[in-house]
Amino acid sequence: MLTLLATIVITLGIAQIISSYRGWRAASLTGPHRKWGIAVGGLLTLLGGWGIEGQGLAQVWPVFGGLLLAAPLALLILLLAGSYLWPPEHPDHFFSPDHAGHGGCTRLDIADGPHQIPAYLLRPLPPKQTQAAVCILHGSGDNKRGFKWRLARALLAEGLTVLTIDLPGHGDYLHHPLAYPDALSTVPAAVCFLRQQDGVDRVGLLGISLGGAIGLKALVWPDRADFSVDALALLELPLWVRYNRQLVYREAWRALNAPLMSLFQEMSLRQLRQSWQEGAIRSRHSTDEMFHLLDPSGSMQQLPPRLPTLLVYSRHDPIAPLSFGQALHQAAPHAELLAVEGASHVTLTLMPQVNQQVARWLRAALS
Repeated sequence: MLTLLATIVITLGIAQIISSYRGWRAASLTGPHRKWGIAVGGLLTLLGGWGIEGQGLAQVWPVFGGLLLAAPLALLILLLAGSYLWPPEHPDHFFSPDHAGHGGCTRLDIADGPHQIPAYLLRPLPPKQTQAAVCILHGSGDNKRGFKWRLARALLAEGLTVLTIDLPGHGDYLHHPLAYPDALSTVPAAVCFLRQQDGVDRVGLLGISLGGAIGLKALVWPDRADFSVDALALLELPLWVRYNRQLVYREAWRALNAPLMSLFQEMSLRQLRQSWQEGAIRSRHSTDEMFHLLDPSGSMQQLPPRLPTLLVYSRHDPIAPLSFGQALHQAAPHAELLAVEGASHVTLTLMPQVNQQVARWLRAALS
C-alpha cells in the first residue's frame, strides 16, 4: 500500500511539472503560478522517490503496476484542482464588451421578419481593422458563443469583423424551433445586417456542420436571388447524418484523442462541462431529415463558380469524413479542399492551427 501511495505521489509530481511547464493552468495544483508549480511537482517527485527507496528494491516492480492506477488518478486530481482552487476566467467572457481580446463586442438582436436573431458583433483591435466581416453559423446543438472564442480570436487577429448568431432552435433562439425552409431566412438577415455596418464592404460566411448546410442552401435558394456573399468557408459539413451507437462511440474516441490539452490553458474541466451542457436544440425535423432537406450536394452544384469557397475536413472525423469533402469538391471544382489531421467532429474549431488557416484564407479571399 505504501508503495502504491508513493507511486501516485511521484506520478502526481511529474504530471504537475509537465502541466506547469506547458502552461496548463487549469490542470495544476498552483494554477497560473508556473514556477511554484514546477517546485511543487519536484518536491512531490522527491517525496515519492524517498518512499519507494525506503521499501527496498524488491518493491520496484509493483511501481510499474501502480502506474496504471496512478496516471489517471493524478490527472483527475490536477483537473479538480484547476476547477476549484485556481479556476481561470471563463472563456465565454471573451464576449464581454470590454474584453482585451477585441476592439468591442456588442450583444444585439437582428430583425428577421417577425423574429429577432440573437447575435454578438465583435470588432478587431486597431490598427488591424479591414473592410471585411465574417458571419459564423454554428453547428447542431451549439450556439453563438459556446467554444467560439478561439475561432473568433483567429478571425479578429486577421482584422475581420465577426458576427456570430444563434440559429433557430439554439441558444437564446431556442424558443423558435428550427424548421425548413423558414430557418434559411436567418442567413440573409444576418449578412444584410453586416453589410449595413460602417466600414464593412465585403462579407464572408463561415458555416460549421449544420450551419454550413443552412448557409449553403440559403445562398442558392431561389427566393433569395438578391442575397450574396463574397467568400464562403464550410467546415466539417456532412452530406447526411445517421446517428447510431457505433458512430457516437467513434466520435467520442476521436475527441478524447484530439491534441486538446492546450485547452486547459484557458478553461477548467468544470467550465468545459458547463459550456457543453449549454448546448441544446429544438427542431421540427430529425438531424437526418434536416440534411436531406438541405441537400448539401445539390446546393454545392448550384454555387456560382466565381465565389471563393473553402472546404475544411478532418481525416479523423467519423461524422463528416474527408470523402464528403471530396464529393463536394467534385460538385464544385472551383472550391479549395483543406484536409487536416488530428481533429474529431466536435474539436475541429478548437484546433488553433485550423482556425488560423481558415482566418487567413478568409482575409485573402475578402481583401
